[in-house]
Amino acid sequence: MDTYAEQLVIKESNAKDTIIRVLIIAGGFILAVAVFLLFSILGLLPIGAILTIGVAVGAYLLFLQTGVEYEYIITEGELDIDKIVAKRTRSRLLTIKVENFKEYGIISEAKDKDGLTVFMVSGKGYSDYYADFTHKKHGECRLIFSPDERMRSLIEPYLTIK
Repeated sequence: MDTYAEQLVIKESNAKDTIIRVLIIAGGFILAVAVFLLFSILGLLPIGAILTIGVAVGAYLLFLQTGVEYEYIITEGELDIDKIVAKRTRSRLLTIKVENFKEYGIISEAKDKDGLTVFMVSGKGYSDYYADFTHKKHGECRLIFSPDERMRSLIEPYLTIK
């Protein structure tokens, strides 16, 4: 059975993300004004203007880095999770065979366990699910993710959990 699907989810913003965004905007504004005023006082207005624009562009690029998306890719029973930052930079977070899931279900039914490495890659707009498994590199792990109905329908046939 050939299976392949992709799902893109946008990371939900929390209070920490909001604070970081506000600090980037405020810090960028204060630094840009300070640079402009300093170079104006020194009589180097053209250099000050260029540096002020540079600070503003730097703050904007830093602000973009706070935008995170996750992409789930299921291929023949193998689940890949990628993290996409600023819609430009992609990095593979995890690859796991679905048949290696020890537990799987909706997150509200998950039992608390100590000593797990948790991969929180959930997004807004979907129910959160969990999957517990053992990974060669990370040991005992829990994946918390937000698969849509189509993705779940492609994952579930590969589950070996009884």
